[in-house]
Amino acid sequence: MKDMDFYKEEPTPNSGINTYSHRSVTNGELDLIVEIINGCHELQQGSLPGPPPPPSPDPYCQSLLNQNNFPPQQNPQSTSKPVLVPRGTAPRSRPLSEMASAHSSHLSGPPTCSTGRGRGPSCSLTTKGSVPSQGLQSNANVLEQILEKPRLVVVEEPKDRGMRFRYECEGRSAGSILGASSTDNNKTQPTIEIQGPINHLKKVTVTVSLVTKDLPHRPHPHCLVGKDCVAGSGICVVSFNPNTTRRHSFANLGIQCVRRRELDVSLQRRRSQNIDPFKTGHTKGIEDMDMNAVRLCFECLLEWDDGRKDSLFPVVSKPIYDKKATTTSELKICQLNLNRGSCKGKTEVYMLCDKVQK
Repeated sequence: MKDMDFYKEEPTPNSGINTYSHRSVTNGELDLIVEIINGCHELQQGSLPGPPPPPSPDPYCQSLLNQNNFPPQQNPQSTSKPVLVPRGTAPRSRPLSEMASAHSSHLSGPPTCSTGRGRGPSCSLTTKGSVPSQGLQSNANVLEQILEKPRLVVVEEPKDRGMRFRYECEGRSAGSILGASSTDNNKTQPTIEIQGPINHLKKVTVTVSLVTKDLPHRPHPHCLVGKDCVAGSGICVVSFNPNTTRRHSFANLGIQCVRRRELDVSLQRRRSQNIDPFKTGHTKGIEDMDMNAVRLCFECLLEWDDGRKDSLFPVVSKPIYDKKATTTSELKICQLNLNRGSCKGKTEVYMLCDKVQK
């Protein structure tokens, strides 16, 4: 016990700091410890140094701003405070209208000034109505014209069955193609319509020809005949003013079939008239063509007030089948041996039809 030293701990008198020392510590060492502790405490509570102050504006650029009455530029630093959001949630995106307004304000904002190394002050003035804003407006107008271009639509399809393809040697009228919704009391015809904007549209010219049923739609050797068809041309050409009426119905339009030995002559006539709506180039022969089914193809040419002309993409109708052909005609039941049978089945029924392919 004699060899052990006893120390009595008592607080060291210091303002705001609870430290303890021993009697064996000298006053100089105690002051050094207190100074180190106070220095660490100040470093923990201190803040990082802020950004340097913004440079003063160039006098030359400032004079230009004052002469053009531009408002003073705002501080680009954001003043918004950080907001805590739940984990897994995405930040709210800016609306498109806000982004567009910010972009336009950026283009039409005040001039910016910069000072380069070894150069004098340079300023760029971009006012409202300048070339960048005009370029954006012109691009928007071109895009609007492309998206809102008039289009041709078949609003009344031709009736697919019931039409007979007649030969020229029969000496009779080729009949008239009826509409799909035609009835005995209300006769309709195939009808097209010009949809979309028609401002400054002067005239519409529609050329109707026959194409094959299957893809690719090649020119068909059969001919169209009627009051709007030039004799021997095999096509129908009509013109109308869309500002007066957007629709046109093809009345008294018939289909005249061509004999087998005249198919090449008819196709050669189409080539001379540049009738090839889908640019097939007549690569295939007539051996694989279906002579009992055709489609109406509508080619539209737009003529504007300024003399400009545009062509719309060709539109085809639904197939039209020859009534007299056994491969495409509707089967008609002429006679049945039974009109009832057992629910258990196994009842033989004999049915007689006309125009059955052998």
